[in-house]
Amino acid sequence: MKVMILGSYPPRIDDVANHTRELAHHLAARGGMDTQVVAVDAGKTRYGPQVFCRVAQNSRFSHLAAAEEVNGSGADIVLVEHDFSIYGGVGGEYLLDLLERLEMPYVMACHCVPARPNEEGRQVLAQACFYSAAVLAMSHLCARLLVEEYDVEEEKITVMYCGVDAQAEVDREALKQQAGLAGCPVVATCGLLMPGMGLEYGMQAIALVAQRYPNVHYLVYGQTHPDIVRDSGEEYRSKLMAMAENLGVGANVQFVNRYPGRRGMLMCTGICDVFLTPYVGWDKAVSSGLASVLAGGRACVSTPYQYAKEMLQDGCGMLASFCDDRSLAVGILEILDNPALKADMENKAQECGRKLAWPAVAAQYEGVFMRVAAQNYRQMLS
Repeated sequence: MKVMILGSYPPRIDDVANHTRELAHHLAARGGMDTQVVAVDAGKTRYGPQVFCRVAQNSRFSHLAAAEEVNGSGADIVLVEHDFSIYGGVGGEYLLDLLERLEMPYVMACHCVPARPNEEGRQVLAQACFYSAAVLAMSHLCARLLVEEYDVEEEKITVMYCGVDAQAEVDREALKQQAGLAGCPVVATCGLLMPGMGLEYGMQAIALVAQRYPNVHYLVYGQTHPDIVRDSGEEYRSKLMAMAENLGVGANVQFVNRYPGRRGMLMCTGICDVFLTPYVGWDKAVSSGLASVLAGGRACVSTPYQYAKEMLQDGCGMLASFCDDRSLAVGILEILDNPALKADMENKAQECGRKLAWPAVAAQYEGVFMRVAAQNYRQMLS
C-alpha cells in the first residue's frame, strides 16, 4: 500500500514536522507501507528523497497543483496532518482546494482541536473531516471536541496518541555527575520557546522551590520558535533570562538555545527529577515533550491543558492551576519531598509510555489505513 503524508516536514521546525518524519520512517519500517511526503512550507526549502513534492503554504495554486501530482503518484491513501498553522488561506481554507481534487480517500490527523475556534477555522476542519474516510484525534478529549464543536461523526474517530521513541533506562545520577549537578534536584522544560509556554510562571515556581532546595537546577532546553525570532529576534529569551536574575535564581536556571530534537529530549528526560509543562492555555492537544518524558519514566508537573489532563490522570504526575506559580511549586515540592511518591509516579509513567512507543503507534496507523482501503471509501467535496 502506498501512503502519501501531507504536512510540514523537517527542516521546517514544528511538532507536526517531527511527527511526519517519524511516522513515515516507522510505517516504512513495518515493511508493508510505501510512504512519501507532500511537504507544506513557507519558502523554497530543499528536501531529501522522502519528499515527493512540496506545497507553498500561501499559494492556492500550489495546493491545487499538489493535488494533481498526488493523483498521478499511485498513492492509495493520503494522511492529512492538520494544524491551523500549516495551510494557507483564511482558516487554512487552501487545504480544502487540495482535498476536493484528490482521487483517493484521505484520513485526517487532528493535531490541534481548539475548544473555542474561530468560525473560519472551525468550518475548514469540520468540512475536511466530514469528507474524510477516517479522523484521528490525539486524545479522548480531542475526540469529544471534534464531535461537540466540529460536528464530526463519532464512529469515524479513532484516538491515536502521539508516538515517541522508545527509551532505555538511564542512570540519572551518573548524568547529573557528568553535568556537574551531583546531588541537585533537576527540573526540566523542553520545547520551542514562545509566549504561551508559561515559562514566566515556571521560573517564579523555581524561585519558590529554591527556598527549600537552594541547589535546585531548572533546565530550559530549546531554541526560540522561528516565528518569534523572525518578528522580534531573541527579545523573548532575553526577557526570560533577565527575569531569572531578578527573581534571584539566575544561577539556578540554565537556558540551552538548541533545537530540542531526539538527543535533547533524551538528555532532558534522563537527567530530570521532575518535568514541568506550565502552558497557559487549555487548547494544547499534543505535547511531544510530555509524551517523551512519560516514555522515559519521569514524574511530571503540568497545568491542565487537554493533553496533560488526559495523560496524567492515572498518577504519572501532578496537575497545577493555570498561570499560578505557587500551584506549580507545590506540585514540584510534593514530588521532591516524597521519594516513594516520585518512584510510584515514575513507574506509572513508564507503563503509560509503552503505549506511546512509535512501533505500536505506527501499527495502529497501518490498521486504520488497511480498514479504509477495505472500505473503498471516497466522497467528493462539494
